[in-house]
Amino acid sequence: MIHLFSIWFLDIVIAIATSGILLWIFAFYYKRLTQMRTAFTIGLAIFSFIFLLQNLLSIPIYYELARAYSDTVALPFLALESLELLGFISLSWVVKQ
Repeated sequence: MIHLFSIWFLDIVIAIATSGILLWIFAFYYKRLTQMRTAFTIGLAIFSFIFLLQNLLSIPIYYELARAYSDTVALPFLALESLELLGFISLSWVVKQ
């Protein structure tokens, strides 16, 4: 069971936040894809969709891992999810420009 203040819970919250940003990035690139069909925009739309899918799939995986492992195991995942979130925040800033 996930406790409200466990590291696993933070992993899930960060994965949800990252998924929201990725959904926005994917929507942006998909809109551009419908306007101009270039290999570059197709690649960016696929790139963002794959990362969105990966993030959405990580949420139930973190939930299941939380049931089997302690918070010590969650620390590396928290570091990776946090770095990923920062990376996609910077990408969304670039996309917004």
